[in-house]
Amino acid sequence: MLINWQEIEETATDLKYVSEHLTVISAEPPPDLHFCGERVPLENFDVKERLDQELQRNVYYHSSTIMMIKRASRYRDEILRTLRENGVPDDFFYLALAESGLTNAVSPRGARGVWQFMQSAGKHYGLEISETVDERYHVEKATKAACGYLKDAFRKFNNWTLTAASYNMGEPRLLKAIARQNVSSYYDVHLNRETSKYVFRILAIKCIVENPARYGFSIRNTYQPVRYYTVDVSNTISDLAAFASKNGSNYRMIKIMNPWLTASRLANKSGKKYKVRFPTNPNMYAGEVADLRAKEREQYELTEKEKELKAEEEALEKEKEKKKNQALLEAEEKLDSVVVPK
Repeated sequence: MLINWQEIEETATDLKYVSEHLTVISAEPPPDLHFCGERVPLENFDVKERLDQELQRNVYYHSSTIMMIKRASRYRDEILRTLRENGVPDDFFYLALAESGLTNAVSPRGARGVWQFMQSAGKHYGLEISETVDERYHVEKATKAACGYLKDAFRKFNNWTLTAASYNMGEPRLLKAIARQNVSSYYDVHLNRETSKYVFRILAIKCIVENPARYGFSIRNTYQPVRYYTVDVSNTISDLAAFASKNGSNYRMIKIMNPWLTASRLANKSGKKYKVRFPTNPNMYAGEVADLRAKEREQYELTEKEKELKAEEEALEKEKEKKKNQALLEAEEKLDSVVVPK
């Protein structure tokens, strides 16, 4: 067998480059961590390692985590306002992030929206789910419905961490597991694989979103809340596109701002009052884009100026070299013309 020494040397060079420039760093959890004011017992090896696993997974799930951080800025204020109005701790904002990434997700089992409500649970907590409306996609109303569930669960567990776990596996199964194992803490009860990871995923997301830079994320432009105006509707709308146009917008905007309108029309025989949102300024990034263009133009002009200066310097160098060569040539001609006496 012939040894390809060149290939070995190239591999060694690549490994050296990787070790010097592409080091992958393990994310470290904070020394002190709480969920809804309840302390996470990080001194316990099992607790710390479960958190560590979820932290590594979410820190290195780059594109998904970056988008989650960006969307968090858009929806944080609206969700926190509803949580606070209903007496639910702020940290449940991170449960919504863990459930859906703040997208209109649909699970394989049929759970929908930011809070991932199943149809039966959504209706139980007051959400309309009909042929043309699905309020599981209405961030404000779905958050209020989630608050209803969370407060009901808290009355049974008297513990917010267990309440969060119950959001994943359901109250009856969690109560049964706690009673059977004779424990009272989420961190002590042995559960199915998904729920065993669930609260730690919420905690990992909380760590990252609250301090992205600590975990290596440099997020320059997060998504800001879209300002809107509302139009009250208490009748059937046969054509949402025409309705949007009449209100100075278009079909795409009405769908983006009101994902709970699930059809191309709104059936409303009962005369129920709906508030339909339209963006006040769809071109909200106009100033930012203009600034970027100005910077690019400035950079271009600077680059062009640098090119001009470099060209001038090169021309001067060529001129100096030309004069030097000319002087040498003239000196040689003079030497050739000198007559040496015999």
